Amino acid sequence: MTATAVTEVCLEPPTMLICVNRSASLLAPLTAARYFAINILDRSQKRIAEDCGGRKTGAARFDDFDWAADTLQTPYLRNAQATIFCSIARTLTFGTHTVIVASVESARSTEGAKTPLIYLDRRYVETGLDPVLA
Repeated sequence: MTATAVTEVCLEPPTMLICVNRSASLLAPLTAARYFAINILDRSQKRIAEDCGGRKTGAARFDDFDWAADTLQTPYLRNAQATIFCSIARTLTFGTHTVIVASVESARSTEGAKTPLIYLDRRYVETGLDPVLA
């Protein structure tokens, strides 16, 4: 799925928070598996975000991109600019969403400068920032 509500909670211990709509088809398998990966995309990967955000459903989301699985069979994108591997620590139902607090188990990143894919006001936007910082 493409998440618009992802944030770090704290660094000690490393913890992330995601919010998933309770009507999302991915919620039940996600919470049953107890492990998931957060793929941080760059702006060249907009199509992946759109496919996983609803243009494709089910296994079709995994058809066109370079997916792999870690030792726990957690799917992740090999060419994401970064991936954060998590295990679910707690869940909370609030309104239309399930809030998932997750422990960070490990992380990886790809080489080279990246420009982030940013979703703001219901659209993808360009930052205008140079990906190479001096």
